[in-house]
Amino acid sequence: MSKNQELLNFDNSIFDKVKMLTSLHNLKEPGTCNYLVLKLEGDNKVELVHYDDKGNSKYSSFVEKLPADDSRFSIVDVCFNRDTDNVTKNKLFFMTWVPDELPAKKKMLAGMWCRAIKEGLTQNAAIEISVQATDKSEAALETVLDKIKSKSTVK
Repeated sequence: MSKNQELLNFDNSIFDKVKMLTSLHNLKEPGTCNYLVLKLEGDNKVELVHYDDKGNSKYSSFVEKLPADDSRFSIVDVCFNRDTDNVTKNKLFFMTWVPDELPAKKKMLAGMWCRAIKEGLTQNAAIEISVQATDKSEAALETVLDKIKSKSTVK
């Protein structure tokens, strides 16, 4: 058990879902995604809120589930067409959702635990990209893909 897993109360089933999600690569249609969404409950308990690994969910459905009144931490596997040759690709990323409307205390707690949650979840996964979103426009597919493409060479 890692230091971050000790700091946060992770349910072991969450790690099983992370492993499954990061190994699937079952996405075939651009704009679809698999995702896992967590929230911080209380002082240090991480709770699974949403999980979808069917490969047919629209990315917009994932964004719609992000609440305006609470933070979320997600691992997302998104499918898109590469600009250079229109080849369909998948990319895993970690998203921190901290809405602008949150009270300062909730924002501070989310910021404080973000790194521990990310490291605790992604220690064995090939997730190189982190996206921070504070409103739905920053979480939109086009915006996220721009960030992904600017931070890495999508192969």
